[in-house]
Amino acid sequence: MVGKKASIHAATILLGASRYRVKADVTGFSSPSIAGKLSADVLNIDEIVHVIAGLTTSKEPPAAPQPSGEKVFSAEVAVEANEMRFGKFNAGAVSTVWHGSGRKQEFRPLHLEAFGGDLKGAFDLTIQKNGTSWHCDFTGKEMDLALLFDQLIEDALKVGAQGLLNVKGNLRGASSHQEEKRWRSLNGELTFEATEGAIKGSPLLNSIVLAMQLPVSVLFAPGAALVERLKETAKKKGRNLLDNQFVFKKINSTFYLVDGIANTDGSHFEGKTVDLRFTGDIDLPENQIDMKIKAATIGPVGLVLPKVPVVGKELEKARESAFSLTFSASGPLDETKLHLSPLDRLKSKIKQ
Repeated sequence: MVGKKASIHAATILLGASRYRVKADVTGFSSPSIAGKLSADVLNIDEIVHVIAGLTTSKEPPAAPQPSGEKVFSAEVAVEANEMRFGKFNAGAVSTVWHGSGRKQEFRPLHLEAFGGDLKGAFDLTIQKNGTSWHCDFTGKEMDLALLFDQLIEDALKVGAQGLLNVKGNLRGASSHQEEKRWRSLNGELTFEATEGAIKGSPLLNSIVLAMQLPVSVLFAPGAALVERLKETAKKKGRNLLDNQFVFKKINSTFYLVDGIANTDGSHFEGKTVDLRFTGDIDLPENQIDMKIKAATIGPVGLVLPKVPVVGKELEKARESAFSLTFSASGPLDETKLHLSPLDRLKSKIKQ
């Protein structure tokens, strides 16, 4: 120790249950300032939040009035860890600089190995008595959709995916013991592109693809709801809507989130045989969807609808046409109601 400065050449500290190896200089012992390097097997953000919350939100009343942002300690520490955890999010190797000042904690720049790809950006925390708010700005490249779905998508939806994902986002949220409040706190923007993959077990996507393969007379027939007719048709063919998959060449989508409601005005799913464009909302806290979906065959109708009696004697010409339908989807994500709008168009070479 020299004056008011202490040098730590090699020490191990505990933050929660995680051990951190530290090499740093410490100054200002009543409100310490730490500068140096830190390494660990796991950078556990949840544990760091818990420890700092205990330091900055003590139940003991202060001897004198203190500003709400009282600086208990500050840090400027380069961090290397083999793993990072925050809530349900688990990532691989992480490299960052931890800038800490009381309730404000920043990890920037931040570089992670996530879902088999790379994730770069910044992650900030504000730790308050009534919870923690967070903000992240990130860009991810060549991530594995299968790994992302396995970790983050609710098991109850029973949906899987494969393919490569590039993503860019700027999101804000807050922690809460209530799941609905966590979802409702989400705000920001998320843009992603997925290539050469498939979405498995989605009743909505599988229903639309199947609908595009049925005769128009069946689609517009009165009686049971469209989804029920599609289930019955699939059953007759020895298929299950949950067992099929939507194979895509590319997905481009941007969602704007306000208080947990994600809006898109043109998400584009380019499938192998069907092209889909989505417009509408997903209410994440309520697990509800309200969307319009424009579905169109890719290539001539005959490639997808070889037996559709749409124009009687002109069937052969219709097979060389583009076929398009508009659907509306509403209700719970796992039991979405699908409705068919009037036929938009049947572009053909038929002369009027």
